[in-house]
Amino acid sequence: MHLGKKIRYCRKLKGVTLEELGEKANVCSKYIGEIERGEKTPSVTILQKIAIALEVHICFLLSSSEMEEQHFNYLASINRILYMRDIETLHKINEIFKIVFEEKC
Repeated sequence: MHLGKKIRYCRKLKGVTLEELGEKANVCSKYIGEIERGEKTPSVTILQKIAIALEVHICFLLSSSEMEEQHFNYLASINRILYMRDIETLHKINEIFKIVFEEKC
């Protein structure tokens, strides 16, 4: 998955418009749209601003291995399943995840 597609996915996952992301990252929304479409390649500085605004690590946006892409696709699939669930259900699922994966959160 190319950089622009990852940025678009993260942006839509957070329910943020191009304009809102541009404002939050202090980057022109038109330029972000061009990045998302693969028409432009951002500098590291711009990419870092976008990553911070999306609350993701820049390494995630830059990764391109097949294994990381599979990881991303699984996370996207899980997110689609969970997205429309109510808060009580999400709380229960979170508790189950903690037990299954032995996290002490």
